[in-house]
Amino acid sequence: MSFQTDATRESIEAQCLQYATFRQYASGLGPVSAFGAWQGSQSPFDVFLYLDNKWEFDPRLDAAVTRAWLRRTQTS
Repeated sequence: MSFQTDATRESIEAQCLQYATFRQYASGLGPVSAFGAWQGSQSPFDVFLYLDNKWEFDPRLDAAVTRAWLRRTQTS
């Protein structure tokens, strides 16, 4: 992902959380971790997300994932 240079940390974190949630849902996964680093950062990562929810069908999230052009993996 990339962000405008004037993006606030809060908006970056919100966008990362949204993307990770969409990818987690589309993949049919349970708990997942995601991390990211700012360009030029000396840290191993600057943002770390851990989503510990169990996958469950969610019609609103399913529609949002479809609108984001993500293909959902079939889950039981």
